[in-house]
Amino acid sequence: MRDIYASIGELSVFAAMDACPQCVKIVNGDGIVVHINRTGLDFIEADDINGIIGANVYDFISADFREIWRTNHLAVCQGESRSWEYEITGLKGTKRYLETYATPLLLPNGVTLQFAFTKDITDKKRLELARQHTERRVKTMAEAILAISTSSDLQSLLREITERAREIVDAHRAFTSMPHGGGLDQRHSSLSLSDTFDPPAGNKAKSDVSGMHTAVQGWLAIPLKAKDGRSLGLIQVTDKREGKFDQTDEAFMIQFAQYASLAIERQQSIDSLRDSEERFRVLANSIQNLAWMADGEGSVCWYNKRWTEYTGLTLQEMEGWGWQKVHHPDHVEQISKFMRAAWKKNEPFEIIHLLRAKNGSYKWFLSQGNPICDAQGKILQWIGTLTDIDDQKRGEDRLEALVALRTKELHEANRALEQSNEELARFAHTASHDLKEPVRKIRLYTDMLRDDVEQFGTDNSRANIRKIESSSRRMAELIDGILKYSSFSQTREQLTATDLNAVMRDVEADLEMAIATQKATIVKKEGLPTIAGMPVLLHQLFYNLIGNALKFSKQDIPPVIEISGSLLSQAEVIEKGLPENKSYLTVCVKDNGIGFDQTDAVKMFDAYSRLNNSTRYEGTGLGLALCKRIAERHGGLIEAEGVMGQGALFKVILPA
Repeated sequence: MRDIYASIGELSVFAAMDACPQCVKIVNGDGIVVHINRTGLDFIEADDINGIIGANVYDFISADFREIWRTNHLAVCQGESRSWEYEITGLKGTKRYLETYATPLLLPNGVTLQFAFTKDITDKKRLELARQHTERRVKTMAEAILAISTSSDLQSLLREITERAREIVDAHRAFTSMPHGGGLDQRHSSLSLSDTFDPPAGNKAKSDVSGMHTAVQGWLAIPLKAKDGRSLGLIQVTDKREGKFDQTDEAFMIQFAQYASLAIERQQSIDSLRDSEERFRVLANSIQNLAWMADGEGSVCWYNKRWTEYTGLTLQEMEGWGWQKVHHPDHVEQISKFMRAAWKKNEPFEIIHLLRAKNGSYKWFLSQGNPICDAQGKILQWIGTLTDIDDQKRGEDRLEALVALRTKELHEANRALEQSNEELARFAHTASHDLKEPVRKIRLYTDMLRDDVEQFGTDNSRANIRKIESSSRRMAELIDGILKYSSFSQTREQLTATDLNAVMRDVEADLEMAIATQKATIVKKEGLPTIAGMPVLLHQLFYNLIGNALKFSKQDIPPVIEISGSLLSQAEVIEKGLPENKSYLTVCVKDNGIGFDQTDAVKMFDAYSRLNNSTRYEGTGLGLALCKRIAERHGGLIEAEGVMGQGALFKVILPA
């Protein structure tokens, strides 16, 4: 070996080889290891080179790959460069897939060695083998699904399912059974054995229709389930050819069982259809309705006796699309178009139409059709009935005419009412406007009298003057409220893009003195959006709400008013009875004032409704009523929540 090292060169070359991250080795023509680096030692699970240098490389090559390795090795020693893949078994039994690139190393004495770089491709190789195995399984699965879809009866279907299940998981034995009554009916079972199966003594297949997926060594059982959850039976496979059943086997079997279940349901449907068709015909001939049957394409192949009695035509005259002969000529094209579309849909249909009797008269009928499908959803045939609704239909026509007349009268009454309301609103506006001047003069002359009374009057006269001032001030406020409330219906402001933040800023500016006087704090939790609204009316709405929060505050606690906004959820929109095709914004105005009893939450929005003493809390009782009308004018609403002594919360809901 020293001679070989001397022929190769300095020992520093081997030091460089040892530092290489790949396996580097030198093997002589007989397969003896001349040198191997640290990575190579790790591959064969050797702690050091003792016992490795001088060992035969074929001792580490897996038996299936030795001939491949020998062929390539001899070619390299004869002067060729080659690369190949192979499997090794380490000293501790670990198997690895390696890829080698080898080139001839010619010594001065004329001897040629193999000089090779080798890398570990175990992960790559295992993935490749797993992919190939999966591809084979998928192909087997596809062939199995095709095979079970072409079976002609239940017993042959079970045989096919059993045979294909055994092939899919590469097992020696498979057994399929279907429940019947309280146990297993052997007429509905099938057993499949491989040609090479030699069962050990006492190893018997287990039977279980409990519906559980069970995978243990040597046995795998998968239930067959109908789409409605009903148990159809059980597929069992035992004695896997190699290894144990694993999760992949179970996954493939579960998928195959789903297709098998659909095939069984389809076959059962076909069998059941054959058995029940005759019973159906007997029943259909005994009912009072007109009845028919058609194939999957909509070609009618049967009518009951009631049909022929009503139309006076035979099945031969009506077969296929012959039913068009007894439909009203004004409607037949529309009905034919409807039916052509209905035959293509896997769903029931109904249509109302006129049908000619054998005496030439027409009656209204309700036609209803239902598809009969196999387990895969393919339409096998149609059945349908026609119900005589002539009296009901003609009664509905008379009722619709009467409703149309009453609707017209109601519209006329509504127009008259709207006109009356408009005239009343104009009167209230005019009357309120005319009342303002006398009240203004009363307040003016009261102001003039106050100085004289304060100087020369008695205590009683001074108290009376204060009462006059208070009453006249309330009268002026009431007149202003009536003017605003009555003029609301006359407002024809158009919806425009309205920034609610700007509206709130304007309201705060208008209430600046009241806010400062009461040392109030207004908290805006987040920005408000821009909506389609009427700026003037929205200003009035929030002016009233914030003004009320200032007015109905506690005497010893500065008001804190919180303003926030959020979108309504779809569930909340439905709950409040709002149109579901719109989005809605909730603007909340919350205060820490005197609050109110929740039982008054609806009444407080009525005109002239007052919940508090008018002496202590001045007002007209129209502010919240106006807020409600403004919210409704925008297609929204307003709600209130309150607790006595703890504050109030007003929610204004507007289209976003």
